[in-house]
Amino acid sequence: MFFVTEACGDSQDRLERATETKQQVGFTMTSNLTLLTEDMAEFLAREKFHVMVSIDGDRESHDRHRVTVSGEGTYDTTVANLKLLVGKMRLHGTRLPKIRATMTAGNVDPVATEEHLRSLGTHLVEVGESHGTVNEQQDYDVGSKCEERMNSFNARIDSIIEQLEADPSVLPDVGNSLRKSLRKVHDEVTRKQAYSQARPTLCGVCRNMKAVTPEGDLFPCHRYVGMEAFKMGNIHTGGIQQDRVRDYYDALYTTYAEKCAPCWLRHLCGGQCPWYLSSEDGAISPPDDATCDDIRDGFEVLLGFYATLMSRFPEALASILGRPIPVEGKE
Repeated sequence: MFFVTEACGDSQDRLERATETKQQVGFTMTSNLTLLTEDMAEFLAREKFHVMVSIDGDRESHDRHRVTVSGEGTYDTTVANLKLLVGKMRLHGTRLPKIRATMTAGNVDPVATEEHLRSLGTHLVEVGESHGTVNEQQDYDVGSKCEERMNSFNARIDSIIEQLEADPSVLPDVGNSLRKSLRKVHDEVTRKQAYSQARPTLCGVCRNMKAVTPEGDLFPCHRYVGMEAFKMGNIHTGGIQQDRVRDYYDALYTTYAEKCAPCWLRHLCGGQCPWYLSSEDGAISPPDDATCDDIRDGFEVLLGFYATLMSRFPEALASILGRPIPVEGKE
């Protein structure tokens, strides 16, 4: 937190320089907010920072792993500082902070987690999970075929359908995560142009996003930091090494072509997180069958939900998506 405040103190100068060079500049950071002060909150809000806050759910879930060096839970401090930051953001008209939860083996209910986090003052919530890598999992990682997680997901969908059946004019609160997933399905279902070939859907890893260590070492993203086999260069000694980037992508695309391209879900799933497939020795492993089965199971439920909304509650679906949906017989 101190690093961000000091390093970005000349943000106005940078924005002026961006205007001169016709570039767009934004400031983004992730924090647990435990060291936030009122002056820092004012600075972040005034300078229009996009802030992501790490909160893993309710007090018990969060304090299970988010502790101080003395072992004390940080939930109360983080939530109090979140409220301070939200107030400053509203005052300056800045986008509210986004909360990002990481579910662990002791907290695998995404619906309850999202509902709790949305009660803390911001509607921007994202729920992920700790899943280790294809080659190594820890005791706290959420494994594949997690029955409690799937039951929670199914119950959420059943509840939404029941609410619509009771009164189709009242739009249920589907939450950000489910809305985002439905939009992804909708965009794929309504896509008119055929793919020329199956390709992975990658984030900005090693492309428009790289991690830089204090020593200047470059890695594909923050998760790779410390994995020397994936170091892509150093900003002090020549910058990015394009041959290493090329080899990295060649390995990713080869793995996708061998394991993912034949899968019926390839265009919706797009392949798994590259870091999840990466080994310390620099190898890119194919996705494990158990995790792939888990992803397919989830999308089967989601596709069924989308089809139900499309056929029975099209107006609700359009409202959830925030975009028009095709009507039979019309373009």
